[in-house]
Order: sequence, then C-alpha cells, then structure tokens
Amino acid sequence: MTVLALGVNIVPSLTALTCPHVFPHHRPPPPVTNTHNLRMNDYTHNKTQLYSEINKNILLSDKPNRIFNDHLTENVVLIVRSLVLHTLKDKQLVLYHDAQTIPLAVLNQLMTSVDIPGSVLVFDVTQTTLASQHWMGDYNDAMFVHILLFEDPLFLDQFTSSLTPKVWRPFYLLLVSLNTTFPKFVLENSRFNRSPFLSLLQPSLRCDGPFSRYLIITYESFRKEDKVRTRGSFLPENTITLQDLFPDRFPNFHGHHFHLASFIADYPYLHGDLDENVQGMCYRMLEEISHRLNFTFKVYDYPPDFKWGDFNNGTWSGMIGEVFREEKDFGINQMAIVGSRWRAVDFGVPFGTEGFTFLLPNPTPPPRWWSISFPFSWSTWVSVVVTLLLVTTVQLFFARVKGLEGRRGGLVVTAMEVTRTILRLDPTDLSSHDSIR
Repeated sequence: MTVLALGVNIVPSLTALTCPHVFPHHRPPPPVTNTHNLRMNDYTHNKTQLYSEINKNILLSDKPNRIFNDHLTENVVLIVRSLVLHTLKDKQLVLYHDAQTIPLAVLNQLMTSVDIPGSVLVFDVTQTTLASQHWMGDYNDAMFVHILLFEDPLFLDQFTSSLTPKVWRPFYLLLVSLNTTFPKFVLENSRFNRSPFLSLLQPSLRCDGPFSRYLIITYESFRKEDKVRTRGSFLPENTITLQDLFPDRFPNFHGHHFHLASFIADYPYLHGDLDENVQGMCYRMLEEISHRLNFTFKVYDYPPDFKWGDFNNGTWSGMIGEVFREEKDFGINQMAIVGSRWRAVDFGVPFGTEGFTFLLPNPTPPPRWWSISFPFSWSTWVSVVVTLLLVTTVQLFFARVKGLEGRRGGLVVTAMEVTRTILRLDPTDLSSHDSIR
C-alpha cells in the first residue's frame, strides 16, 4: 500500500462531541472555541503509524465523553475496514479528513491495521489551498471512491465553497459522519450533489449508551419534500454490496420539468417544427425515458448564438455554454466529444458513432501507348537511359582516339549499336576486326 498525505501544519477549530444530542436546527451550532495546535506528518509505507501532536482542552477529564469517543472511533474503524476489504476492494480510495481528533484516530488505526491494496490518497480539507488545485478533478472517474471522514461539518462547508466550480465531481462520494450532525445540512450542499452516487453514513444514537449501527442516508434531489432518505443501516460485523452502500438517487424525477439546450435542425436526431411536431431519434428516446422516470421537458429551437459549443475568450458558446452556465439542464443533439468539452460538461454514454472520409472519382485509364513502359519500374527505365548515354559517350571517345569516328558513323550510329547491345539483339555489322567493343 502506498499512501500520499497532503496537509501539514494545520490549525483548525474543533467541536466538542457529546452524546446524545441531535441538532434541531438546519445548521449545527458554532464550534467550541479551543486553544490547540495540530501538526500532522505524512503517512508512510509498511504500516508506519501516523504521528500527530495534539494539544487542546476538550474536557479530557470527562470520562463518559472519552469512553464514548473511544467507542465511536472503534466502531468507525470497524465499519471503514469492512468497506475497504469487501465492498470497495476493487476500487481506488481517496480519503479526506477535517484534522479533528476522531477522524485522525480513525485514519491512524485504519492505516496501521489494514493492508489496503494499491495506492491511497489522503487529503486534509482544512488546508486552504487544497480546493483550488487543478488536479482535484483528476479523480472523478468511477474507479475511485471518495471517503470523507468529518467531525465538524462547518469545515465541509468551507472546503466546498472554496472549490473551483465544476472541477471536483466524484462519481462515488461517501460521507462518514463522526458527529450527531443533522444530515440535511450536509447532504444539501450543492457541491456534494454533483456526485451521481452520494451516501452519508450517520451514527444511529441511543440514549441509553454507545451505538454501533450506522444509517445509510442519501439525498434525492428531485423529490418535492423529504429529500433526505434513509435507505438502510450498516453494522460493523456485516458486509454490504456497492449497490447497498450507494443506492440509486434518481429512481424517479417526481414530475420535474427540464429545459433542453437544443438545435432543432439536426436530422435525424432532432428536427421538426416546435409549433407542430418535433421529431427525431433522440427526441423519441427521451420521450420514452420521461415516461418511465416521470419527468417532462421542453425543447427549444436554437441557442442564442446558433452555435454548438466552442471555448473562446474564456467563455463557452452555443449549447455547451448553456449547459455549462446551468441555463439549461441538458441536451440531446449529436455532439462531437472532444477534450475541452469533456472537461466542461458531463457527457452520457455514446450510443452511436459517425465516420468521415474523402470521396474522389476513379482515375481515368492511362493512354495505350504507355503500355510499353509498364513492364518495368521507373527506376529501371532511368538506369537504362543513364547506361545508354554513358556507354555511347565512352564509345565515341574511344572511336575518336583510334581515328574511327568517321567509319563508325558518328553519334547516331553508335547510340543505335549500344541500344541493340542493351536489348540483346543480333546486329549484322557490329562485329569486325576494327570493332572497339
């Protein structure tokens, strides 16, 4: 296992954890002000412990509170260990923490007790420069599962508010609460809701003592009310599937009305007349999907600038720009998938491809008199011509030296004799006593 930890010399605020207490308001109470100093070193390989130096006054003399925290840490470690070894064994892990006591204790025990295959990335969300890093968007694929351990939900709000828009969008996002935070406050965060699969593991508190059960809570964005939904529970000794851990957030859109970024003159995908009858392959597919998932939609004729979508002068134009700026919800036209567009908007799974090629007319047949040159390549013919010129020149030179130039007939006769020799013809008067061959 290789672990990369980011975030050192952090001085966050802490919230004292008491039990049982469920916040009755939308936002949790402000954190307790404590004088403390936290310094975290990097995780190292081969199960070396995470060393942390912590000084703070959180009622450490309060024995019941310490017992509760120890029990909480133990149960969270068991739960995360079960997920890592079974449910998420085929995934790459990206871990986040808010630099609080219990999350650090959980990470410490987890890293020293579990041999996690592959590499693990560990981020400290209290690091102010972390959210602005461009590489935060490099781990959005479905092969990564992001697990965020938090004790103070206010740090989550600060972290997400500082994120660069549309960069950090994990496909799988698991929030593990180590507090009694009201789940609606956490799950309503718009940055978290960009994840297709979002779950919150919330401790199920008991008034008569410690707890060991975690609730699996998700957020169904399109419900009219009661959007926070408890979809199951999880005990440390149990194992669950990936589908149980990340339930479907969109089984029904509850009559939501979508607005499409569309280009109506796109036969055969989307075409027709908005006032009479819209047709097209993509339109018919969307109609069928809307009936099954209970939503409606409106098609528009063209984007204001009549463009598909290009990035110029720092802004997106056309249909891509409408979706990027959230002026429209999505589009169904055919669209070329290129790198810049892929980073700007979410493309669905391609269901068709188009090929492009060049068409040229068939060449006309060459003249028949060219047929004499076809048996040999151009290099062979060049060699023949060069040989003819060279041998003819040499023949004339020796004829002049011997004084036979007049008797042999000059340049033309010599060239013809050389040609006949090259063609291996049988000349009648080529061999004689005065031949200079």
